[in-house]
Amino acid sequence: MTFHQMGSDVEKAKSIYRKLFKEDSEVFNQIVDEVKKSPVYSKDEEAEKSIESFKNKWKNYCIENNIK
Repeated sequence: MTFHQMGSDVEKAKSIYRKLFKEDSEVFNQIVDEVKKSPVYSKDEEAEKSIESFKNKWKNYCIENNIK
């Protein structure tokens, strides 16, 4: 989400992940896909809130579903 808020192409993250770990991750792909749908904020404060909220949402999801 941080890279998305900075204007980077987060789709590249999927191929980087695949090359590094030699596998696809369903959860990682879901995270990237959701990031792409999120708005990019021009104000730093809004961007930081968006990043924090997104991080907490997925952290809780992973904890609840025992995903490491």
